[in-house]
Amino acid sequence: MARQVLKDIDKLLPELEQTLQQKDCEQLRKLYHSAKGLALNGSCHELAKIAEKLEVESKAAKLKEVQDGHESFLSTAKATAQALEKFLKHSESQNPD
Repeated sequence: MARQVLKDIDKLLPELEQTLQQKDCEQLRKLYHSAKGLALNGSCHELAKIAEKLEVESKAAKLKEVQDGHESFLSTAKATAQALEKFLKHSESQNPD
């Protein structure tokens, strides 16, 4: 599950960047909604919380707030990815197949 969350978030980040540049609030809302679901599936609650906030702001077409919050989303996504990678490496070393 953790590995799939990493892959899916990795795939989502460039889409978010492109959509943010296009200033498409409805598509941003959909993407942050997806990010929230991915984060919750991976028990990444802090990332889900930020994604939910950005989803709501996108729905309200508060582009400035979305742009400002996106940096926090990115840094949290990167920190989450690093923590998941560390967890996976530790798990694999404890349970070699």
